[in-house]
Amino acid sequence: LNLWSYYLLVIFSFTGLSTMCKQTKLLVAENVPAKEQAFAVEDLVSMHNPQLKVDQNVMNYAMKQTSSSSLKLMRKFEYHFGFILPVSVIMLHFRCNKGLLHLVEVYQVERGRHLFAFITDTLGESIRWVVGKKHVKET
Repeated sequence: LNLWSYYLLVIFSFTGLSTMCKQTKLLVAENVPAKEQAFAVEDLVSMHNPQLKVDQNVMNYAMKQTSSSSLKLMRKFEYHFGFILPVSVIMLHFRCNKGLLHLVEVYQVERGRHLFAFITDTLGESIRWVVGKKHVKET
């Protein structure tokens, strides 16, 4: 995944649109202290959704691609994008022994009637806002 394909992923997964519409929740954002950077299996699992995790095969692939003997966990993020297509994401930043920073992201797309709920919630908020403005003018 290069920079261009990453931005295409942001566009076509609607995560960018979700953020622009203020429908993104940052659930976890943490820097890992230097003494704890040797990660354990539980570091690769979402704190909010245990089904969302980095498979060990992904870590093996990352080690092979970097030709490095170790990866250290530097940062951990978790997001929930709740717009058209709700998506949960766990994002991990690793540094290899060569000093390069590597990004691992795992997405989970949720299914259900989310678009309908978003439309009705937005419509309801709009109506409350208009009614509230009208009420203010009358008093």
